[in-house]
Amino acid sequence: MTKAKFIKFIIASVLAIVALFLPYESLGFDAASPMGILNPLEIRVIGVFVMAALFWILQPFPIWSTSMLVIVLMIVTMSDSSLTPFRVDGVTMISHKSIMATFANPIIMLFLGGFFLAAAATKYKMDLNLARVLLKPFGKNPKFVLLGLMLITAVFSMFMSNTATAAMMLAILAPVLKLFDENDRGKAAFALAIPLGANIGGMVASSARKAIFHGRGCSAASFG
Repeated sequence: MTKAKFIKFIIASVLAIVALFLPYESLGFDAASPMGILNPLEIRVIGVFVMAALFWILQPFPIWSTSMLVIVLMIVTMSDSSLTPFRVDGVTMISHKSIMATFANPIIMLFLGGFFLAAAATKYKMDLNLARVLLKPFGKNPKFVLLGLMLITAVFSMFMSNTATAAMMLAILAPVLKLFDENDRGKAAFALAIPLGANIGGMVASSARKAIFHGRGCSAASFG
């Protein structure tokens, strides 16, 4: 770990710990508020959320390791199988089965399938051929290549699920990102172009509405 990444790790960890000790009652989470007083389990969820968000933004570790760390922390500190020091009397702990079930969420499986296809395309150089064919009309100017990626993603999203399109387009994006230096901010712009283009195309696609309805269903189940 480099010095810069270690500093980012310390900053994210300290802010996550601070989130655990904030005076939430003074911030409006008291008995009179609609949500009521936050119990220790809910405060831990906030702390883990802050930690994960900062780790994903600052990236002191690879993104995938942060995702795994969230699951481990939730099982160790918040589940019904948590370690004894983290048990809270009078508070119902989260089922460890429901936490592990997030691995089998249909949306996660959809993205995993897209990642497998992208890995296979990269192995057999299909990504390079796709990038040459699809991006050739947009020339070599980065601005037009970026526009081309967004347009291609948007068009695909009009005929298939926008989430599947975003995962599939990673195969085309991979050889493009290799042209950038490690610290070039242009990599972030190109990476964000894929989900942005998928969302734009998904707004006018009937097949993409399935994901929207799924999101609404999750919201209704969570908040009534």
